[in-house]
Amino acid sequence: MRNRTRPASPNSLKNNAKKWTKELLSEIRRAKKAKGAKRRVPVRYYDRYKKPDVQATLAAMYQHLCCYCESRIGVVDYPHIEHRRPKRRFPRTAFAWDNLHWACIQCNDAKGEKWDRKNPILDAVDDKVDDHLSYYAVYRTEKTKRGDTTIQHAKLNREGLLETRQGLLTDFIGLVHDIQLSTDASRRRVAKQILSRKCQGEHGSFFTYLRDLSFG
Repeated sequence: MRNRTRPASPNSLKNNAKKWTKELLSEIRRAKKAKGAKRRVPVRYYDRYKKPDVQATLAAMYQHLCCYCESRIGVVDYPHIEHRRPKRRFPRTAFAWDNLHWACIQCNDAKGEKWDRKNPILDAVDDKVDDHLSYYAVYRTEKTKRGDTTIQHAKLNREGLLETRQGLLTDFIGLVHDIQLSTDASRRRVAKQILSRKCQGEHGSFFTYLRDLSFG
């Protein structure tokens, strides 16, 4: 997880969020008064945020990476528009632009409807992530209780991520070898460029942690 800057709200939300929220809340009130099968709010009232401009804006904002684990989305997975505050528990923010993020299916499914009121999961836009999260070897570690909530809710130390980080650690060691020990100036320069790109890309916070640990 790393910090991102949120762009302006997509037009579909800007033009419709208030209306959609009003209609959703009305359906929730209706369902509470109804009996039997009619008590359920139709999914379409919750899912109106799934618009092409919302998806495109979030994908660009997160560089097609999951907001929690920083894995690339779209190769062997498909993206989810993530509600930091779960939409069914907080319907008033179901269409709030500042509540929407971009997540992989594993992080999104792991988080589900979880919400810790006292120590809520981190927001990649509004919270300074490095104040709450770090690494120890290939493990995500917490600096604060909110950091722990984020690790636990999104399962940021699940087996697949640990295996991925182990492979990245091997890659990093190879780059460090080239940077520090290679007698070929061109090779050293290329290795530095690759490391710089990796710090900005997929699992970039892990590469940044390793870089800072090694080079200060």
